[in-house]
Amino acid sequence: MAFSDLIAPLATVRNGLVAAAGAAAMLVACIAWDRLIDDPAVRREALRGYVARVELEVAEAKAAEAERQRIAGDAALADLAERLRMAEAASVAADEAMEKAIAGYEARLAAEGRACLLTPPDIDFLTR
Repeated sequence: MAFSDLIAPLATVRNGLVAAAGAAAMLVACIAWDRLIDDPAVRREALRGYVARVELEVAEAKAAEAERQRIAGDAALADLAERLRMAEAASVAADEAMEKAIAGYEARLAAEGRACLLTPPDIDFLTR
């Protein structure tokens, strides 16, 4: 058995260990590059575009909500204006009907000879 036969397996093991150490060093270098240099820049760049897009979407959503509320407010205002107009018309009609009923009652009392002899100052005094 020659000396070179004994050294050859050790050289193969040594070469394998050197290759494994080199691969491990390359892996560590790649991970370090990704974590320390490349990854923060990519993340920062991705977030920059994302934040701008989200802020735009939020602004558009706020504008759409404001428009929806304005339209709903206009519709509610128109509905309330219509209700007010109808209530005022009903009030005027009720006042006219009351005045007509009072005039008819006073005419009936006058026809029966029981007319109200109070003057407007008397009525003012009584209503205070």
